[in-house]
Amino acid sequence: SLRIRRPEDAAFSDSSLPAMPAWSQDPEIGPLVTLVTYKRFIKWVAATRDFFEAHHDREYAARFGAPDMYIGVHFFHGLVGRFITDWTGPAGLLRAMDFRTYGRCFPNETVTVAGRVAPGWAARPEPADRSLIDIEIAIGCGRGKLYDVAATVSVPAQQAAAGSPGLERG
Repeated sequence: SLRIRRPEDAAFSDSSLPAMPAWSQDPEIGPLVTLVTYKRFIKWVAATRDFFEAHHDREYAARFGAPDMYIGVHFFHGLVGRFITDWTGPAGLLRAMDFRTYGRCFPNETVTVAGRVAPGWAARPEPADRSLIDIEIAIGCGRGKLYDVAATVSVPAQQAAAGSPGLERG
C-alpha cells in the first residue's frame, strides 16, 4: 500500500540526518551532474504523461526549428527536487520553485545543477518547529545556461540554526 511520509515520521527525525559543514563556512551546494540520454527522454515522457511531440519525436521538433527533440521543464522540476533533498536529507521539504528559462536540453547532453544558500539568508519560522531556507540554483549544459531557479526548502529549525540541514552532495 502507498504510504505518505510526513516530517513527524521516524524516518524524518533530526537524528537521521547526516551532518555537513556549516554553510556559513561554505554556502555552495552540489554539483549534481547527469547525462540526459535518449532513453531517459522516453522514460520521462512515459512517467509524466507529457506527450507533447517535441519531447519525444525528433522529426516533429525539427519541423518547428529545434535541432532535436528537447526535454520539458517538468524534468528539471524533478531534478531540482532531487538536488535539494540530496542536500537536506530526508527531513527536507521543497516548498517553492521559481524557474527562469534560457535554453533547451537535447538528447545526450550532460546537465549540471549547482546551487548555494542565498546571500543574506535568514531562517524564517514555519509551523511544527521548522525553518525555511532560500536556495539559488543554476542548471546548465555544455552549450550554456538552461535555467536559474530560486527555491525555498523547509528543514528542522535546530538544523537551520546549526547551519547544517543535511547531506551535501559533491
